[in-house]
Amino acid sequence: MAGSESSRDVQSVDDALPARERRGKVVILDGFTPDQLREVLTTYRRSNHLPQDVAFAVVTPESSRRVLSDVLSDIRADAAARRTPSPDGGASG
Repeated sequence: MAGSESSRDVQSVDDALPARERRGKVVILDGFTPDQLREVLTTYRRSNHLPQDVAFAVVTPESSRRVLSDVLSDIRADAAARRTPSPDGGASG
């Protein structure tokens, strides 16, 4: 898939989401070994020029059968829940 087609597809998925669900950047990874995933996340988090408000997820057998907009909604909800302080004063999750 060409770069412009890919960005158009992502834009159309994002446009289909309600405004409240468009917030939050999501990176979905597939085909990486656990060590490779760890390296990708570590390298990304150490970067000073990339946004850090990103939710990362990996494709699972269950998520690969679902509609992408539903998967994105769930990922964003999980990320928001982790950012919400828990009753004991720390972040949940």
